[in-house]
Amino acid sequence: MRQSGENVDTTVRFADVRGAPKPPRLGTKDGAPFKLPDITKISAPSDLTFSGSLVPSVVFAVLVGWAVLQASSTGPMDVDAPLLQVGIALGMSTYILRSERRLSLPASLGVSVGGLAVGATLGGVAQSWLRVDLAPLGPVHSPASLVALCALLGIWATSSFVVRR
Repeated sequence: MRQSGENVDTTVRFADVRGAPKPPRLGTKDGAPFKLPDITKISAPSDLTFSGSLVPSVVFAVLVGWAVLQASSTGPMDVDAPLLQVGIALGMSTYILRSERRLSLPASLGVSVGGLAVGATLGGVAQSWLRVDLAPLGPVHSPASLVALCALLGIWATSSFVVRR
């Protein structure tokens, strides 16, 4: 091709020798070793039903109701937080994200723990502002109960509104 005057790629020296393969670009299938799921989009409220079933939402509502009943039975200085309910909600959220949303186990556990952390942080901020130990908020007298209730709501929100893959 060179002898006939046509333009040839300058990286080609010999016609019978193949060039070295180009390294994959980042962001392609071969170039990215690990890609996190896109959880930045919030799905529609119709996603509160999983595969046409309201069972997970009902279970979360029962857990919140159980936590409110436990919070109403404690005094202002008791540290008996509804931790069993938070643990059950964390496991349920991981299961929902794994089976219904098709996230991997580490990703679903990370999203669930992230919802727990955000909910507990917002509960701590709400407690420092409301001071439920001095002025009870309905049946909630204990600061630990308010933080645990907010953590339950955070776990429920992340398992309900994470977008499907």
